[in-house]
Amino acid sequence: MGGQIPFAFPFKPGSDTKGNVRVDGALFPFGFGLSYSAFEYKNLKIKYPFIGPLANNQLSCTIKNTGKFPGDEVVQLYIRDNYSSVTTYVKNLRGFERIHLLPGEEKEGTWSVEQG
Repeated sequence: MGGQIPFAFPFKPGSDTKGNVRVDGALFPFGFGLSYSAFEYKNLKIKYPFIGPLANNQLSCTIKNTGKFPGDEVVQLYIRDNYSSVTTYVKNLRGFERIHLLPGEEKEGTWSVEQG
């Protein structure tokens, strides 16, 4: 089985329904791939836990290669608007970064979320 079902129908949080128009996730999520290593995320920090419209925020976390082999991890940042006045997608990809780590190595990543 291959390919991706298009995500074409946004729903307001809490009002989604099961049925023909509902897609329950990606067949292969963004960044999906096999790795010979394993990764751990820790120390998530969010500069402003609550923000208003047109506000910016900054997030950071530490990623560690806990496996025995060097590897690449694609760190993904998704956001969601629980109180939108219009229908939006359940989650939106706002950033990603591919990080190469040696066995036992860890790096801190920082991402900015800027509102339009």
